[in-house]
Amino acid sequence: MNRVTLKSLLGKRLKDVEVLQLFEDYQVGDVVYGFDRLREGTDDEYWAEARASGFALRFDHDQVLKTVFCYASSIEGFTPVAASVVGAPLIGSFQDAEEAAEAAGVRHSAGHVDDALLGLKSSWVRHEHPEAWVHYEFRDGKLALVTLSCPRS
Repeated sequence: MNRVTLKSLLGKRLKDVEVLQLFEDYQVGDVVYGFDRLREGTDDEYWAEARASGFALRFDHDQVLKTVFCYASSIEGFTPVAASVVGAPLIGSFQDAEEAAEAAGVRHSAGHVDDALLGLKSSWVRHEHPEAWVHYEFRDGKLALVTLSCPRS
């Protein structure tokens, strides 16, 4: 396998050589086309998953990779992702994620959700790097999901 990271593929097209190689290297399954079935004005999108490798890819209507979901723990049927493929550190706690952003001088935001009715207790920190945003989600104090995305304009 080559050393391309998921973060480095943001902005690449679905049929770019690097993306197709990732599909081969990590046995990414079928690409699923999602369209605006309810006619709500949402853009079409394409999804691809590598459950055994711990990540899912979301391409926009132009088939450009905009978002990568990296599962840091076994949730939603995904095996935990290998840190080496992500391209961003897998930070273990909310506090460490905030401190890492501050130490690096990276713009960031954070929040908490504690909804007893839904049984949801999570927190998040988003690092806003110029080349990619890295969103860390912690469930019950542990890293659960790292979402890589193209920065918003």
